[in-house]
Parts: sequence; structure tokens; C-alpha cells
Amino acid sequence: MIYTVKDSDVDSIMNQNVKPLHAVLIVFSALAMISLIFFTRSEMLQLGGPDQMQFDAQGNLYIHISGDLYKLDPEMKLLARFNLSQFDVYDLVGDFAFFSNGDLLIRRGEYKPKFAESLRRFMRQADANPPLNHSQTTGLVRCKLESSKCKLFSTDEENSHLDFHSAFHIAMDWSTDTVYISDTDRHTLRKYSSDGTPLAIKEHGVRYPNQITLHKNKLLLADTNHHAIQEVETVNETFGSILVSHKVNHESLKQARWPFAFAQVGNQWWVNNMQGNMQNGSIVVFSDTWDFVKALSLPEKADPIDIAVLEQQVLISDLANIRIHVLNHAGEVLPNQLPQTIANKLSALQGKQANLRMMGYATVTLFVIMLMGGIGLAVLKVRRTPEEFASHTESIDIDNPEIQWVRRNKKQTQLLWLTALIPVILLPFIGIVFYNKPPAGMQGPIILIAVVLVALPVIFYYHLRAAIGTLDGLLIIKKTPRNYAAASGKNIIYSDHYILIGNTSIAFRQQQIFFRLDDIVNQVMPLLQDATYIKHEQMLSLLLKRMRPAPLALLLIGAAVLMALVFRNVYQ
Repeated sequence: MIYTVKDSDVDSIMNQNVKPLHAVLIVFSALAMISLIFFTRSEMLQLGGPDQMQFDAQGNLYIHISGDLYKLDPEMKLLARFNLSQFDVYDLVGDFAFFSNGDLLIRRGEYKPKFAESLRRFMRQADANPPLNHSQTTGLVRCKLESSKCKLFSTDEENSHLDFHSAFHIAMDWSTDTVYISDTDRHTLRKYSSDGTPLAIKEHGVRYPNQITLHKNKLLLADTNHHAIQEVETVNETFGSILVSHKVNHESLKQARWPFAFAQVGNQWWVNNMQGNMQNGSIVVFSDTWDFVKALSLPEKADPIDIAVLEQQVLISDLANIRIHVLNHAGEVLPNQLPQTIANKLSALQGKQANLRMMGYATVTLFVIMLMGGIGLAVLKVRRTPEEFASHTESIDIDNPEIQWVRRNKKQTQLLWLTALIPVILLPFIGIVFYNKPPAGMQGPIILIAVVLVALPVIFYYHLRAAIGTLDGLLIIKKTPRNYAAASGKNIIYSDHYILIGNTSIAFRQQQIFFRLDDIVNQVMPLLQDATYIKHEQMLSLLLKRMRPAPLALLLIGAAVLMALVFRNVYQ
């Protein structure tokens, strides 16, 4: 058989003049699209929406929506709006609450978590640092709503004051203005007097405590990682001791097993049981004795956060969808009954969210099209280049016993097999992460990691199947039992990384790891002295020309699908 290869075909492509302006435009376009992808994601996160809701001592409800507190009376009439920037609060971290006189307890300052903090939370590790701060501009403060004057809530003798850099929740005893705080990331419960004096602390027994509330002189606590609502002692001497534990991870709830918020509705308890990624929870109804009753039907893809009970309605905040679901006490979703000012605010945020999401979709789509199109055009250009240089292959019997096959380096091969299989051990852990629902936006990268871990032993096995042999001055390369070729002299084409005979090629540099070096030197190298040596770029072009259309198309489609998986969660 005669195969032709033009000696300068790749040079004409690889060495053709690249206009600097074109290169700059291509690089700039790619960077611009990647930047726009992350910009739209960041802007969507900064939009905010309805999340925390709290009552004051007079029964008025305060709803936090993107930097504003909306005050509603028990009949859901809007009484006032307060912008948190007037208290120097720009990122609401954790909870807020009200003292009996109407003063606001809230964390002041911005929220800029370090990478180590974000990684620790993702790995669900406890924060070992105390909740203290020496800055006079950030921390827990007590503010007058009308005058916006604030003072630090709790300061010790060393001028350190209470500050939380992550989730926390507050319950207030209006009879004494005693403050109870669940310090979520530290797995700790705290108790303070009205002036911020520490009264008691419980550092063990709960895991990721979230919402707390006073009920019949006891604290009720959403003990998230213990899947329970705990009744907790409030007396200083025994503070935090669990009196009764109510499990809320009913078998019918599947993934929704992590209680985050709860509220008493009539003689029932409604619990927001979140999934493992602390999103897309279910509102689950339990009886007054904590027997499972039912799970409520919320709109599709609802992401409930907090629950607030009014005289006739129950409000459920939905941060991801920028909505507030209104239900009656029977758990039925009602038509929108929110004050018009709040409805307009939510509508405006939803419009911005939709625009950013569409911008993100369009950018990702355009990026994939540009990338795949560029690769496709490059492939077509290379494959259409004419060939002129002839390469002659010899017909042989691959089962001929006289063929001298290069012996394998068994110890090296076994060691490499072990090295290639070690990453596979991580796959069960990735499965556990997916079972527990990783945070939004992480599924794509985790899938990419899993693909890489699986690909390593597959690639290793692919190289291990190849063989090199000699017979009467012929060099034989065997990729698979049916894909082999033999030639001599200039009909053997090789580079620093590959050997090509006809349409068959093997990775030469990698193969040297698997075979005995003395056999390579004594059997293979002499036959390469008269062979045709080409540059690595030329070899890649020749290999690309010989690639069949189906695998090539599969490669391009696979790359596009993998990229789609990586980005699919960015704009959910």
C-alpha cells in the first residue's frame, strides 16, 4: 500500500504568518467572554432577594430584601422601609433581631470571606477562631431605627467585640432582652444579656445549629446536621443541654433532611428541610407531637429560606427565585397578596436576574461555538492539505513467531499501573459529594475532576496495548491486534513523541517508559537512523489527517458536552 505525506505540508500551515492583530483579537475575545461569564455570575449573587424575616415585640414583621428592611403589620400592611446602608450594613451576614424597645441587633460591615474560609465551609469543617473583632467599624451592633445611631453590642476588657463572619441566628427574650445566638460554623450556642455581657456558652452537642426561637421558656433549635429540632435548656448553669430531640428526616423526604428554619402554624410545626447543598428545601409539616404529616407543594424549583407566620397567612422567603410565597395556614399557596411596594421591588430584581441569566447563557453559548468552531476550522484546514511524500508499508504476518518484540519493563509497568489507579480511589468520595448535593456551581467542576480521574487509567491501558517489534530489518508497530504496520528506511516517519508507519502510529516517548531500555537501544534505534524525522507539530498534523471523521466528531462533541457540564450550574 502507498501512503503519501508532503514534507512541507505542515510547515506551510504551522509556519504561515500570523497577523498580530488577529491574535490579539482572538485572545481578547476569549478573555472578554470568560470575564463576562464570571461577571454575570457575580452580579446575580449580588442581586440578593428576600431571605431573613423577624418579628419585633409588637408583632410587626420585618423582611430583608436586598439591603432593605420592610416593616409589615400582622395584617401584612406595609408600615415602613429602612435601608441598611444607614446603619453601615452593606452585606447582611447572618440574622437580625429586635429588642423589646425596638432597637435593631445586626452585624455591621462588609462580607469578604477569604479562600480558606470558603474552602472550610465547603468541606464542612468547624471554625476554630473566636467570634471577636478589634475593628470599630464592623461587628454586632445595637441600632436605633429612627436615628440610625449604633453602638457595639458586646465589648470585653481587651476592647474586642462580638463579630460573626459567617452564618448565625438570633432569638430574643423580650421579657429580659436576653439574646440567644446559634453560632452555626462553630457548632456553638451563646447567651448574652441585653448589654452584651456573656452569660453562658455551649460548645458541644449540636452540629451546624441554625434557626432558634423561644417556646415555653425553652429554646427550640434547628440542629441541621443532626437532622433534628432540639428542645434546649436556657438556664445558665445547664445552658444548651438538650432536653428533647425531634427527628425531622422522615424517610419520604429523600434528600430534604437538613432542617434550617421552622415556625409554629396553629397546632402544627412547619420545618424547612433543605437538601445537602443547603438549597431547594421542602416545607415539611409535623404535628404538635412532631409526627410527620405531609410535605407542602410549593412552585417548581422553589428555594425556601425563612418562614414567618401572620394572622391569616404564612410567608416563605425564596432567595434563589426572588419570591415570597404566600400560603394560608392549611398550606395552600395563595395569589400574590404582598404590598405593592414589595411586589414592585421583587419584580424589578427578577427582571435584572432574568437579564443577567440570559446574558450568561448567551455568553457561554457564544464561547462554546467560537471554541468548537475554531477547532473545527483548524481541523478541516489541516485535513484538506494535499499530500505528496510517499510512504511504503510491508505486508507481514503479525503472528509470525520470528518477530522479535521489545520486552516490557514489568516493574515499571506495575508501578505506573498503581499510580494510574490511585486517583480512582477518589471516585467514591466524589459519589458521596454528589449524594449530599454539592453547592450550586460546583457540580460542573466536580464532574470534570471525575472525568479526569477515569481517563487516567483508560489512557494508560491505551498505551499499554501498543507493541514494538522487528523482523528482517523491518520496524513493526502494533497499536491493537488489528491495527499494525511495518516498514523500513525513510518509510518510517518519527518525531520526538510518535512513530508513524502508514496509517498506524504509537506514542514513542511514552512507550519508552513501558519497555526495556536495552531493547529500545539495540533493536529500535538502529532502524530509526535511516528513517524520516519530522518536527512534533508536523507529526500532530499528520496524525490529525489520519484520524477518522467519527472519532474526530466524537472528540469535538465530547469537548462541547464537557464544557456545558462545567458551566451548566453557573446560572441556575
